[in-house]
Amino acid sequence: MEVFKDFFDHPYNYQVEPFRMIGNTYYVGNQYVGCFLIDSGDGLILIDTAMPCFTYQLFESIRKVGYDPRDIKLILLSHAHYDHIGAARIVKEYTGAKMYIGREELPVLTEKKEYILTEGHEYADFDVDGFYQEEQPIRLGNVVIRTLFTPGHTEGTYSFIFEQTEDGKVYQCGLMGGIGVVTMLDEILEQRPLPLHLRQDYIHSLERLKTIPVDVVIPSHPDQIDLFSIKSQHGENPYIDTERWQKLLDKWIARMQDVIRTSKFTPEQPQ
Repeated sequence: MEVFKDFFDHPYNYQVEPFRMIGNTYYVGNQYVGCFLIDSGDGLILIDTAMPCFTYQLFESIRKVGYDPRDIKLILLSHAHYDHIGAARIVKEYTGAKMYIGREELPVLTEKKEYILTEGHEYADFDVDGFYQEEQPIRLGNVVIRTLFTPGHTEGTYSFIFEQTEDGKVYQCGLMGGIGVVTMLDEILEQRPLPLHLRQDYIHSLERLKTIPVDVVIPSHPDQIDLFSIKSQHGENPYIDTERWQKLLDKWIARMQDVIRTSKFTPEQPQ
């Protein structure tokens, strides 16, 4: 992907100032991929690490919002694509944090590394300390994160639901761990043959997430909700919007339905 090449050649062109989204949750990612820092009161939680070329920006962003990267205790990875886990080993070794990912991604991390989609860039293996279990939320300090198995974008994508407090009110935040459909297009499946049923799994995952009320969308990529333009709005916290989650999921369900409708593969036909 040409865009990956530009990231590595000119990472400084994708830098953004970090900012608080809601409560103790901060955006510390870049223009392309989201990374989120949560202060639990007993250490920091980092969701996704982005790619190695952005690590210096990630650490500096964490410092700019008033924290020390070495206080990261937990690293939660949404799925095993390079733009989300590329810097995982660097961040883990620097912080000593425990690393979690979906168990279903283990084959990708160990045997099918072509599915990490590094596009030829350097990738370092890392140790995983734990796997998500829906019946056992991730807990640190005053933060409880529900992890939901939402396959589709990858076979082991997980989404996160957690609460944050703003002006004395409690709001529910939601991050869909992998919302893009590009990995399930015909031409991509011919190159890297994932199971065709992931398309229906994807729709089921998003329909399931629609049943969960969410006040604040935490986007895995900022363009999913025009994150930065929303930031410029005045008045009360513009990220609090009880309709945005539903609209986002409906939009991507419709996109997947279009992919299925125009596909040369039938649901029963393996690619």
